[in-house]
Amino acid sequence: MLALEGDYYMATIVIYGGAQYDAYENNSVNLLAQNSCGRIVVTDSDPTWEMDTMPLNRNMGEMVMLPTGVVVIINGAQAGLQGFGLATDPSLNPFLYEPDELLGSAGNSNRRPVIVKAPKSVVYGSTLYNVFVTVLSNTAGNWEVNFASAPYSTYSFSQGQRLVKMNIARPVLESNGQYRIVFEAPPSAEVAPPGYYTMFVVNQGVPSVAVWIPIS
Repeated sequence: MLALEGDYYMATIVIYGGAQYDAYENNSVNLLAQNSCGRIVVTDSDPTWEMDTMPLNRNMGEMVMLPTGVVVIINGAQAGLQGFGLATDPSLNPFLYEPDELLGSAGNSNRRPVIVKAPKSVVYGSTLYNVFVTVLSNTAGNWEVNFASAPYSTYSFSQGQRLVKMNIARPVLESNGQYRIVFEAPPSAEVAPPGYYTMFVVNQGVPSVAVWIPIS
């Protein structure tokens, strides 16, 4: 599931790659994996799949949500099928899936915010919270406050992975040079199930180091 944002009512699912349909019946370790990518908004009244072709064939890949909402696809194999000793040609090249294709270079350390002070916890509702960060003043803008769940991985699945983008009320430049980012808590447990999350502040596509914050 891609990042939840805005009114949190749109949930988009992405499925990438996998073994060919008859790979198991043929017990073929050399049959090329799929390179298809399917995307569907499951909350639409009449959901339909949008299909695309990716630059690399891959099965058993792992899709990891980054703090910006971009997904990195890693690991797996380019041929064969799931199971011990049934896949060949390891996938050694990572791939970025950019939902909006708007992400710029995230390697500029001048844009990386540093969290100075954050809430101890966040409670559901319309309550506003403040997070204070430092960043070079001439590189600040397009702020995001994103909460990433703490999933667990088994085989090629990452269970419970979720990124929720908070609605930003306003950024405020304080007299001491720090930025105070005012954000709204998630409305309910349906949007962000209770538990500990890593909170990232993102400045122009570059995330901070996270802090752990419980949502309840």
